[in-house]
Amino acid sequence: MDIISKRKNLNKMITKKVSSHEKPTPKKLKVIQNLVVRSILKLKYDTPSNIIHQEAFNKLNLLTASNQL
Repeated sequence: MDIISKRKNLNKMITKKVSSHEKPTPKKLKVIQNLVVRSILKLKYDTPSNIIHQEAFNKLNLLTASNQL
């Protein structure tokens, strides 16, 4: 799977998680995004969030949730 399709899958997963009954908060979006990025990039759960954000930007060309809002 190439980076573009990974990014599309990431966006779909985030949208699916966010489209619940309650309104998403920026914190919830960050948590969801971090979980999805960890999964796609196969990072360990204890990877610091700043490393996750750096890897997400470098490998997936993805900004953090707070920068997207």
